Amino acid sequence: MKKLLIILAIIMAVVIRAAMIEHKHPEQWSIVWQNFKDTESVVTLLKETVDVFRGERVKRVAMSIREMNTIVYRWKDDRGEIHISYQKPTGVDNVEEIRLGDLNYQIETSLSEEEKALLLKKKD
Repeated sequence: MKKLLIILAIIMAVVIRAAMIEHKHPEQWSIVWQNFKDTESVVTLLKETVDVFRGERVKRVAMSIREMNTIVYRWKDDRGEIHISYQKPTGVDNVEEIRLGDLNYQIETSLSEEEKALLLKKKD
């Protein structure tokens, strides 16, 4: 009986902490879940869940698993122009297959409040 009460107390503490996080940062749990759906990675789900419980902020993943596995084709024509397509061209010998998940890219950090305000002023 004592073990059951301890387990219930731990579960209540976890639920209360999760509710506090949801109240303070309402988007965090939905981001964790969406990242899991996009990456299909249980490891990522567990890591991000722990991060959120520790008070850290998580961000959306750049690409879903489907996008990472997408192949694009790049080739140069007779005039030297570069073409990119989702469909493999016929009759072209120098076609390069590129898996989007293999590309090395960087994601820009979010704008500061001053930058956002400046951009919003320019838009008006």
